[in-house]
Amino acid sequence: GDASGVGTASAFAVVINPAGTGPATGCGLALPGASAAQFGYQTTSPANALIGTANTPVDIADGGVQNFVFSITPGAEFNQADIPIDFSCANRASAESTNGLNTLFFSAVDGTTADIVALAGTAASTPGIVETAPGGSGAFVVAVSNVGAADTVTLSGETSNANVPATVTVCETFPATGLCMATPAATVDANIGTGGTATFGIFVTETAPIVADFANTRIFARFKVGSSVKGSTSVAVRTDPTP
Repeated sequence: GDASGVGTASAFAVVINPAGTGPATGCGLALPGASAAQFGYQTTSPANALIGTANTPVDIADGGVQNFVFSITPGAEFNQADIPIDFSCANRASAESTNGLNTLFFSAVDGTTADIVALAGTAASTPGIVETAPGGSGAFVVAVSNVGAADTVTLSGETSNANVPATVTVCETFPATGLCMATPAATVDANIGTGGTATFGIFVTETAPIVADFANTRIFARFKVGSSVKGSTSVAVRTDPTP
C-alpha cells in the first residue's frame, strides 16, 4: 500500500479459525509500536462493507472466517518495507508473520504517485494456487486498478526466494479475451492512468518439481516505478500432483 501525500493507507485482511479448534475469542489486529492515531481496524462483511465497531476485538466461530479492514497513518515519509501486522486472539497465539502472505508492503511518499491495487486469479479448482505441469508450465492472471497518479509501471514476475525452481514471464493482456498483447517476457511496461485498469498474464515454467509449501513457495507479481514497488500480489505454486 502507498500513503501518497503522507496520508492514510488502507488494506483488507481475513482471519481464519481452523475447524476443530473451538471458538476463537477476542480476535483483533495490531501494529506493534504504533499509536491509536497511527493504526486502526474494523470488521467488514465478505463484500468488505464496514460492520461492527472500530478497534473492537470479535469472536470467530469454530471453522469460521472474519474479514477486516485496517489503516496505517505514518505521519512522515516511509521507505518501502514489509510491515508485520499482528493477528491475534485472546485464546490463541499470534499468527506467524510471513512476508508477502500476511504482511503489508508499505511506503509513504510526500507527493502523488501511482498506487496499484492488484488481484490475482487462478483456476477455480485450485484457488490461490498456480499448478505447473510436470516439466512444464502453469499460468495465472492479475487485474489491477490505479488509485494513485497516472504513470508507467513495470510488471515483473518473481519467485519468493531463489530456491523456487521456476522461471517467470509476463505480458499485458486484452481484457476481453485474456490473450497477450505481445510475447511474454521478463518484464512489461504499462501506462495506467488515474482510476485506470489493466490485466496481465503470469506464466510459470518449472525447472524441477516444485514441492507444495504454500506459505513460502510463491510467485509474486510486482508493479514498480523505477525501483519503487507500487503494488503487488502473489499466489502459491506447486507441481500439479494429478497431471
